[in-house]
Amino acid sequence: GASPGFAERVRQHKVRLEWVRAEPAGLRGAVRVLNLAYEKAVSVRYTLNRWASCAEVPAAYQPAGPADGLTDRFAFLLPLGPAAAE
Repeated sequence: GASPGFAERVRQHKVRLEWVRAEPAGLRGAVRVLNLAYEKAVSVRYTLNRWASCAEVPAAYQPAGPADGLTDRFAFLLPLGPAAAE
């Protein structure tokens, strides 16, 4: 989110990956979404087999997000390992 031009890319594309990191439980990350409407439903779609199939996980609104008023932050956790294959 702090990279040069990030805010402009969010305005241009409406949603951008802000950060992601590997943890024992899976991949944790955050996306920034342009504040086009008050109510938003954000999900992250992912694949483990080159898009032969895919799954989605909901992303949760983070109230302590950016103070710019133009974007909202949503956090997600993509499960990896045996739980992800179910």
